[in-house]
Amino acid sequence: MSKNIAYNNKRSEEVIVKYFGALKNKNIDWKTKEERMKAFRDSFNKKIEKTREYMENAK
Repeated sequence: MSKNIAYNNKRSEEVIVKYFGALKNKNIDWKTKEERMKAFRDSFNKKIEKTREYMENAK
């Protein structure tokens, strides 16, 4: 039974890594990817802030 658990844990790790693209593309430019994610977060946070302000004013 522990062999099955070990297989499932390994399989789960593979699924997670594949989901994030690490197995598909081993030559990931992490700096560019990090910059894109930072830009996305900043944009998202600005939209959330605008929505929050709108909701505060709508009260």
